[in-house]
Amino acid sequence: MFISHKSNIILQIEDTEWQCRRKSKGMTKPEYWTWIESITKDNKVTYPSENFTILEITDENVSERLSELDSYISDGVYNIKVYKEIQKLVRSKPSSPQAKAWIEAELAKKRR
Repeated sequence: MFISHKSNIILQIEDTEWQCRRKSKGMTKPEYWTWIESITKDNKVTYPSENFTILEITDENVSERLSELDSYISDGVYNIKVYKEIQKLVRSKPSSPQAKAWIEAELAKKRR
């Protein structure tokens, strides 16, 4: 699976890289293949710089990962930056004394 993003916003999610690139560029299939021919020399494609990034997702649980993003979707786009920031918060240990005391109290309740 391939995901294209720009400025931390997911543009496209596709099974193939060429479809992901084509749709991210907003091209029809004929326009895409004409463009590919124009950047191909000696059977080698040289992509010019693009204003988006394409990532290949090799995680075997792609659907699960994408479903985790559902709660961070707004107006049809995923905000990767917000998702990453929330993940950092969830995974980091608390630094405030109040948070530490609350966690210790909750853990003590579970031990009873």
